Amino acid sequence: MMLFGWLYLTPLDYTQLSKHVASSIGFVSNMIYMSESGYFDVDSKYKWLLHTWSLSVEWQFYMIYPVFVFFVVSIFSKNGVKSALLGLTVISFIFSILSSYLWELNSYYLLPSRVWQMGVGALAFLYFNKYYSKFSERLFFGGMFLILLSYFLFDEGDPWPGYLSVVPCFGAFLIIIARSTNSFITNGFLQFVGYRSYSIYLWHWPIVVLFSYLNLESPFYAFLGLIVSILFGDISYRYVENLKWIKAPKYSVVGLIFYPPSIAAVLIISFGTYVYVSDGLKSRFPDHPASTIERSPMAYECNSKWKDPCELFNKNGSWAVIGNSHAVELSYALAEKVSNYGDGVKQYTKVGCTTAYNISESGDCSHWEKKSVASVISDEEIKNVLVSYRITSSLFGDNISDYPSFPDKPPSVLNYLSKEEARAEILKSFSSMLRDLAIVKDKVYVVLPIPELYENINRLAFRNNLYDDEYGNIYGTSLDYYLERNALVREYLLQSDLPSNVHFIDPKDTFCDDISCYSFKSNVALYFDDDHPSLSGAKLIVDDLLELHLIEG
Repeated sequence: MMLFGWLYLTPLDYTQLSKHVASSIGFVSNMIYMSESGYFDVDSKYKWLLHTWSLSVEWQFYMIYPVFVFFVVSIFSKNGVKSALLGLTVISFIFSILSSYLWELNSYYLLPSRVWQMGVGALAFLYFNKYYSKFSERLFFGGMFLILLSYFLFDEGDPWPGYLSVVPCFGAFLIIIARSTNSFITNGFLQFVGYRSYSIYLWHWPIVVLFSYLNLESPFYAFLGLIVSILFGDISYRYVENLKWIKAPKYSVVGLIFYPPSIAAVLIISFGTYVYVSDGLKSRFPDHPASTIERSPMAYECNSKWKDPCELFNKNGSWAVIGNSHAVELSYALAEKVSNYGDGVKQYTKVGCTTAYNISESGDCSHWEKKSVASVISDEEIKNVLVSYRITSSLFGDNISDYPSFPDKPPSVLNYLSKEEARAEILKSFSSMLRDLAIVKDKVYVVLPIPELYENINRLAFRNNLYDDEYGNIYGTSLDYYLERNALVREYLLQSDLPSNVHFIDPKDTFCDDISCYSFKSNVALYFDDDHPSLSGAKLIVDDLLELHLIEG
């Protein structure tokens, strides 16, 4: 995967892959994927090694379980292992039920709520190792029925792995203790697949991601992916799983350190870490358009701060930036520009928030926005304010799943109102914030909706040959799509009776021409994903802002 990424992935995607490779080899990828869940999380179908989270959980169990057995035997003798494991399994199951409701992400990804599932398998061995029943066939089909039933009963909205997961787990338990040697799963083909199942599992998800990158998602390609997974799984089974390694020396730390798989793991983790800290090795593609797909160096450090906001480049600056994630790169780009004049920027951004200035029931976002605006208003050193939100998405929903149609989802706040009433209230709240800022500040600049792409720019770069240094302009959407998608917000703001010191910056003028809006324009990446401006794209918007600022004087 690291070689593939070196050859074909953009620096931003290669950075993510390197982190996932290192964490997978170190058996902690479940923790990494849990920590990544959030606003900027990449769609699961674009994470090359997402499937390794469950392998990490298993390996954590396999490393802890022998220690657990050792201590149980030391204290209670061998006879205590069964009872201790049964108790641990029951405790983990109860914890799993509770945590699935209280800490959904932790419960899904972490070991404590998964121990009982592997404990069930261990109990089947310890209690039923020599168990033979005349009802073996019934147990087998009962288990198969429960596993198949799970497929139809549950969906992604159910808490997992809570009490519901007992259904497929108990089904697997029944199949194990049935010890059936004459069933349809013991036929030659399924035995062939079974022996190679681990390798097939390792291959299947990267193939799914590759097809997603290439936008090959029809039923035909799903079937082709299955065949390719089995083919590659067979090759791995023959030439990797069955590779005859020199046996690892027993009870020898030095021997284990110099054991070939150990050396390989250390080298891969080291290289993955190097790629990660090197921001995806941009040097692979010097002066290439893909190297301009980059984020603010302060993308995560400055989130949600209103008491002590980040002061970029120079302290006590005369500029402030307020907004959600669409203001993050703009903050850094503006600060970099004005630092040439000894000025600086105070960054007030909170990702994942709609503007909710006077909407009390919106909770944390409204509280943060009110505190941030109040902080800016009370700061006499701040003379100019830049405001940027992804308002259209807050009003109608994200565009990608509906493209080329337009989403019409209700806003995330004011659910007791109709969609139209809620949208009107949010826009009214936003204009109220602009008025409050304009009363005490010299200039307030508002970025109109930034054009959105139909696909993540890293995937578009992947499909457009990373070895071609001349991308030119790569299509994003049509200008008509942008104007229709953002008609409500643009018309409301441009026609509002706002104070004369409120000015609008129109990204359409930079990101689009008379026909199309672009993902890459003149060999520059305008985004780092499907809707957020890249640092390069933000700099172009800031150029327009400062030009207008000089004109307005």
